[in-house]
Amino acid sequence: MTTSDPGFSLPARTGVLIVGAGPAGLALARQLRRRRIDHCIVDQDDAGASWRSMPPALRLVSPWWTNALCWRDVFRHPPFALVDAPQFAAYLDEFRTREDIRVVPGCKVTAIAAHGEGHVVTTSRGQVRSRFVVVCTGYFPHPVGPDPAADDDGSIPVVHAAAYPGPEKVRRLAGGRPVIVVGRRVSAGQIMVELADAGIEVALSTRAPVEFRRDGRLGALKDALYYFYEELLVVLRPRLRLPSFPVMDGGRSRELFEAGRIPRYPPIRALREGVVEFEDGSTLEAGMVVHATGYRPGLPELPIDTDADGLPRCYDWESTRTPGVFFLGLDNRRNYRSRTLRGIRSDCRALARTLQARIDAAGGNSQPVEA
Repeated sequence: MTTSDPGFSLPARTGVLIVGAGPAGLALARQLRRRRIDHCIVDQDDAGASWRSMPPALRLVSPWWTNALCWRDVFRHPPFALVDAPQFAAYLDEFRTREDIRVVPGCKVTAIAAHGEGHVVTTSRGQVRSRFVVVCTGYFPHPVGPDPAADDDGSIPVVHAAAYPGPEKVRRLAGGRPVIVVGRRVSAGQIMVELADAGIEVALSTRAPVEFRRDGRLGALKDALYYFYEELLVVLRPRLRLPSFPVMDGGRSRELFEAGRIPRYPPIRALREGVVEFEDGSTLEAGMVVHATGYRPGLPELPIDTDADGLPRCYDWESTRTPGVFFLGLDNRRNYRSRTLRGIRSDCRALARTLQARIDAAGGNSQPVEA
């Protein structure tokens, strides 16, 4: 049997049900296996599916050593390399195989309900009872467009960055007209640079001014030192919460933007008859619009309270309304790194220790008890 086999059936009971087999789910499964905690990991698609579907040109903005899911892998790539999405997807496959992590694929969770000293989880492949549930579905499977959405008569092709097809297909779809990239963060910057370097006319639409990461040799040195400093910072302040969304890359994106090769427009109000109308009344005949406007978390149906950002209210990772349900890989759950790969690496170890302590306090039994 492979580690992700349609024949691998959903158990009737498990100690910890992990929902989502991306980086967070796989890293947590490794930690639970090392502690011999009974667990099962399910995914509505398959392990690492979101990373395999990402635009190939998408690069991680932090060095490889900060993104490896365990310390033994920090030299799989050069430690300070910035790997792309296909490289990280390949790493997830290797990680899953090496750690013998078995995933139930095609298993979508539709409801979670408290029951006795545990939960009943309803999925597309049946029900499972679990003492603890850890939701690791992350953000990438759920892209979102601008809010409010622009009026659109369908005359201009519109895609999200999650389905960005690359410059050659964009060139064909745009028909020689400009491409408007909506967004001002990492994905927007990487897409606009790739299109501009392919000779495609690009414009940027943002609601706020564009900010860039530091670049050049001094910037690279500061970045390298920052991540070492950050490791110490989160040891000293493990619950530090800060804005955690990275700004646009410097370097080539800054150069193109400041040279005026990529003009900036306000938010889009409407797309009509092949023309984009902006909120300030200006217009631009365009061939395509790419929304690099982010993602929202995909959460199963369960009784939770959410905050202003639509995220579950938690203490550390545990739902304040539904004890025993945890959320790994979401923004600022434990600290400002919690949505990042480097944050997942440390959070999954700490969460595994928390679950182990709960199990030990219950007499070492990780299985749910009948009501």
